Amino acid sequence: MQNSMTRTVTIDQSRADDAARTVAATLSTEYAVSRHHGDEILLHEPDAVDLSRSPLPLVVSHDTNALPIGLVDQIRIEDRKLKGQIRFGESERAREIWKDVQAGVLRNLSIGYTIDETETDGDDFIAIRWTPYEVSAVSIGADPDAGIGRKLETKRNVKMENIEVKETRSERRKAKSEDSDELFRVKEIAAIGKNHSQPELANQAIVEGWHLERFRGALLEKVATRGPSPEASVVLGMNSREINGFSLTRAINAQMSGDWRHAGLEREAIEAAADFYGKSTERIILPPELMRRDFTKSGTSSATIQTDVLAGSFIDLLRNASLMMDRVTTLNGLVGDVAVPRLTAGSTAYWVGEGSDVTESTPTVDQVSLSPNTVGALVDVSRKMLLQSTPAAETLIRSDLALTLATEVDRAIINGSGSSNQPTGILNTSSIGDVAGGTNGLAPTWNHLVELISDVAVANADSAGVFVTNAAVEAKLRKTAKVSSTDSVMILDESGRVAGREMLISNQVPSTLTKGTSSSVCSAIIYGDLRQVLLAEWGSLEIDVDQSTNFASGTVRVRALWDIDVAVRHAEAFSAMQDALTS
Repeated sequence: MQNSMTRTVTIDQSRADDAARTVAATLSTEYAVSRHHGDEILLHEPDAVDLSRSPLPLVVSHDTNALPIGLVDQIRIEDRKLKGQIRFGESERAREIWKDVQAGVLRNLSIGYTIDETETDGDDFIAIRWTPYEVSAVSIGADPDAGIGRKLETKRNVKMENIEVKETRSERRKAKSEDSDELFRVKEIAAIGKNHSQPELANQAIVEGWHLERFRGALLEKVATRGPSPEASVVLGMNSREINGFSLTRAINAQMSGDWRHAGLEREAIEAAADFYGKSTERIILPPELMRRDFTKSGTSSATIQTDVLAGSFIDLLRNASLMMDRVTTLNGLVGDVAVPRLTAGSTAYWVGEGSDVTESTPTVDQVSLSPNTVGALVDVSRKMLLQSTPAAETLIRSDLALTLATEVDRAIINGSGSSNQPTGILNTSSIGDVAGGTNGLAPTWNHLVELISDVAVANADSAGVFVTNAAVEAKLRKTAKVSSTDSVMILDESGRVAGREMLISNQVPSTLTKGTSSSVCSAIIYGDLRQVLLAEWGSLEIDVDQSTNFASGTVRVRALWDIDVAVRHAEAFSAMQDALTS
């Protein structure tokens, strides 16, 4: 992990067992270690150390890409120290290092860990919740100037001399201001990291002294997710049994009748979610755990039946029904309008003559603004269906809502107008590349598609490009020869690729565009890196029930509201042909 921290400890080779190739070691202590943000102390209490990764791999010099040379087990807290037994493997590399341990040549270990929760105590930065994930054999401790290693002397074992240091008033004022700025930086990064479920990245930024803008940019790249990890989703403290027992149909029925006696779990979870998001309890606010978590388990008990109902969270269902959501960059858990920094011009390199100065250049940064737009879905459900407690009824209702929302979100990402309360989609983003077929449109050719690729590649944005178009264009490309009418190779090959690039098919790509004086009906073909599309989410899904609109038929209308926005981070990452004739 590149966003980790390390501490160096010493092996006591006198306690080595040659036959078993094992040795006991103290892996870490509560000694204060100097970091950029102050002295860091790892709290060594049973509740503070997350040992869920135990046993830990033993690697060399923190190279987690290489196979381990052993493992560390019997890990426990003793006398406010983390201790364990190191057991070397059978590989040649492991045997070589074991011999060095026996000879007393190799004595240093370094533990890699991440910090999950912190608090401050004066100048101390205390990790009250942290997770060790690997132990390394190292020659020396890491460089303290790099901010990721342990100082050779620590706060608790350094004898300080009585040295009188005189500072001027301006020096003291400057030092106090710098301390205040640093404290703000640390708290701001920690808060942003926690809000976006990225504590490890926040730890790295704090330790290595990143400024806020650099951290926000790195955070954006980091959260180019296909949905957060299950661990990051547990927000309200619901345990797995409560999550598996939550029923959306039971919550809807309780809201309809006003009788929550048989939906106590649902009411408690919804109220907690409403409080978490600052929403009213008049609607059903889905808890974050139910929006995000995968609940699939094995077994045949009654609890398993309910688990199958919720197999894949609501958002997972939404993503499965969506072509685009699983490929764009998702920002979740947002509060208020968001401005994402964007580098529009980087620094410039210069050749420098002997004794000459390097010419100064300054990167240019602007912002991509995101603000919530509400997308809604209406689903009519028979009252008898809602009264069913079967898994099929639950799945049907949730899937129907998900499909309705997913279809519209896909359309907004591709072709949102940017007006009438809609986000701005790719095709309506100014400054994307444009490949024109002709005055009145033109059938797409191999040259057109190569030009789309070229537009993006010239802008250095073709690291993960894909085509996106509709079924009509797909059929046209599968029937159109690549070079000439006698060519047996079609533009879109049998594997669904064009020039080695994947082609995604979505009927949300418009096929009714008009072109030229003849008002020809055309389709669009998009090429680009979908990771450069930002899908921002505010809060959770809000569900309300209407029993009066379809009163005569006894049908209940379920409405879902969701606050999102879409923006293209770099327009040059996309190019489009919006006048492709398919007939």
